[in-house]
Amino acid sequence: MDKIMDLKRQFNALLERIRKGEVFLDDPSIPLPEREQHIPSFIKLTRQAGAILRELRQLGVAYTQEEFLNGFSIGGGTVE
Repeated sequence: MDKIMDLKRQFNALLERIRKGEVFLDDPSIPLPEREQHIPSFIKLTRQAGAILRELRQLGVAYTQEEFLNGFSIGGGTVE
């Protein structure tokens, strides 16, 4: 059970970083070459999040579209 909660926390943390990355990559005030430098890191974050979701599935944890998009509710909240 602790492993599942740990994975959910990790996913929520990655989701928060992914959201910040989306804002950065979509910001037209930042020069395109600067934004492009961060694309590999962004892809790595999304792959890590996907790996966590696959691991949760392997552990028998089903998640909703809401959890996929907004994070898991852990101790009173999801990713904002």
